[in-house]
Amino acid sequence: MELSSLNDIVIVNESPGIAIAGDVLIFRNSKQACLYLEYWWVEDGEGFALSLSGDRLVLGVKDDQVVELGREPYENGRDIVLSWLQSVAKTPSTDINQMIQSVGFTA
Repeated sequence: MELSSLNDIVIVNESPGIAIAGDVLIFRNSKQACLYLEYWWVEDGEGFALSLSGDRLVLGVKDDQVVELGREPYENGRDIVLSWLQSVAKTPSTDINQMIQSVGFTA
């Protein structure tokens, strides 16, 4: 499945700090990420969500469901995404498209 842009893919990192790669999950889009995440995860600030292009997803809760409220540019977002991906990629690389393919996506 081809993706329309790097903004479609969402990387979620359960970690106390954005620069620390914890439990990293990759979703094809924000809808899938929101369906997966629990409302308390957002309310308790358990982690971070970035688009593959490095924008920060602003998440909220509506009727106990996680929703995307918007996106904001995040300084060094692409570098942070790269470090998160390196923590889960099967092969070391600095090419984001190559790493996405290594975890089973086509970018």
